[in-house]
Amino acid sequence: MSEELIKSLERQLKQANDESAKRRGENKTLKARITELEGQVGPANQTITTLTKERDELKKAAEAAPGEKDLKIAELTGKLRTINHKAAFTKLAETKGVNPAAVDALWTVSIAGGYKPETDEPDEAKLTEVVDGLVTSQSYAFTPSTSSTKQPEKLPPGPGAKRGDPSPRSDAYVVRKSDLQDPEFMRLNQANIAEARKAGTFVLQD
Repeated sequence: MSEELIKSLERQLKQANDESAKRRGENKTLKARITELEGQVGPANQTITTLTKERDELKKAAEAAPGEKDLKIAELTGKLRTINHKAAFTKLAETKGVNPAAVDALWTVSIAGGYKPETDEPDEAKLTEVVDGLVTSQSYAFTPSTSSTKQPEKLPPGPGAKRGDPSPRSDAYVVRKSDLQDPEFMRLNQANIAEARKAGTFVLQD
């Protein structure tokens, strides 16, 4: 074998060794990168799990929101109906000579008696029936000219009567206007007030 051939083979062997060393270095770097990426997989999976859970919770909340919205709409609709029905009730009661201070109490009595503002537009015929019933059952709250209560005949003052405003009768049944707005007071004293009206001893004070 010639010397030239030997040198050529030695060069080829050296190149092969260098290439092999280079490959081993690259493999080592690649393995280190793989190990690094594998270490990131666990946290990444955890993040994905957390985000998925949050997504599902938001989706559930979004699906539940329409129901809550419907409840709010129903609540506001109910309040608006009550306002409209009470306004119509008040207007009708005023045509019957209602005492303005007694309107709230009469409305409470109507609701307690079973009236329900269930429609958007008030039923005037039904409300008229309710008000007419109150004129009879709650006559104290209406002026004599529009209620069924008859006032006793007023007699002229006798001889020696004092001039000016007369003093209240000792047997007067005195009620404050604020009492007419108290449902509990009205429940307990309704009969007494009606009786006082008939007897002419009912006195309404501010």
